[in-house]
Amino acid sequence: MRKLERNDIFNYAFLAKPAFSPTGKRAAFVVSRAVEARNGYESDIWLSEDGRVMKLTSGGDGSSYFFEDDTHILFAADRDPSYAKRREDGEKLTSYFRISVDGGEAERAFTVPLAVSEIKKLPLRKDEGELFYI
Repeated sequence: MRKLERNDIFNYAFLAKPAFSPTGKRAAFVVSRAVEARNGYESDIWLSEDGRVMKLTSGGDGSSYFFEDDTHILFAADRDPSYAKRREDGEKLTSYFRISVDGGEAERAFTVPLAVSEIKKLPLRKDEGELFYI
């Protein structure tokens, strides 16, 4: 058996943040990989359903997510260069995108004027709709 070397980290994938859809029919999780050229990590959201596993996002920035409902996932991402520049200049904001579990392009859902690390949906009375907690 050989000794672990520094560059071996680039050969591994790290799984995190597993979550079930509201009905429990689907599960999602984050797969992160170290990327030497970026001196950091890239993370994407994967989906498991009926014994199949598929990569749902591919931007490398899909680490914070939750099931909005049984067929859509909301996730934070840096997909707009103008927003990335504003953050580099010190402005605090987080953009969320919505993607269908059936795949396709993610669409911008909303932007929060805060640096958000996690977001959750809180249930309210049926006549009040839904509330998102940041």
